[in-house]
Amino acid sequence: MKPLEQALKVVAGSDTVLVASDYDGTLAPIVADPDHAFPDARALAALVSLGALSGTHVAMLSGREVAVLERLTGSVPGVELVGSHGAEQSGRGPDIEAQAREDLAGVRVRLAGLCRDFPGSHLEVKPAGVAFHYRRVDAEHRPAARAAAHRIGLDYAGLTVLEGKQVVEVTGSTANKGDALLALRDRWAADVVVFIGDDITDEDAFATLRPLDVGIKVGDGATKARFQIGDQAQVATVLESLLAFRQEHRGVR
Repeated sequence: MKPLEQALKVVAGSDTVLVASDYDGTLAPIVADPDHAFPDARALAALVSLGALSGTHVAMLSGREVAVLERLTGSVPGVELVGSHGAEQSGRGPDIEAQAREDLAGVRVRLAGLCRDFPGSHLEVKPAGVAFHYRRVDAEHRPAARAAAHRIGLDYAGLTVLEGKQVVEVTGSTANKGDALLALRDRWAADVVVFIGDDITDEDAFATLRPLDVGIKVGDGATKARFQIGDQAQVATVLESLLAFRQEHRGVR
């Protein structure tokens, strides 16, 4: 048995398990148009089935806003949706101060100007901030687009700049995926946690994991996760393996 499979089998034998996953690049493939980033059917089905087992809690932990996750995934019974890097959790929206909201309005105007300067880029307005996507900008111009967006964010001391895959997000929230994962763990008193992610912001969550927990990074690159898998297409297999081990432990056929 491979080391990742062995770790999943050990996790599956725990009393209370939390399984959390990033969305884009993890449960859903990366696509040119984020509005069409629909979940991998097998991965989503395995996550839902895990959530239906006793002593097993599941969550999507994403930079997306919850409303968008709901639109993209449809009905996902038993799956907790945590959006805006943890700023939207347990049905609560982000708590953004008045000055930060005023600053974000200015950021939005300036980033909209960048969209005119860099054809192919677009903005995603979120409850806690605004994201500048430059995936569809010509490759030779992407470094300049990223740098320009980053400089705009740094002009506002009360805001936070987050970097992701081909996206720069400026937010008025201090929430991050690490704090969000800890909150979920505490709420459900989980003995162990499995977290799967692919992006820079997922490293905050990997950093909170304990020795018996299982962190899985999708793709290459440096990471705090214990394990790495090659690409998003393998996420479904990982979740299905965990599901089979958990069903065996729970005596489910």
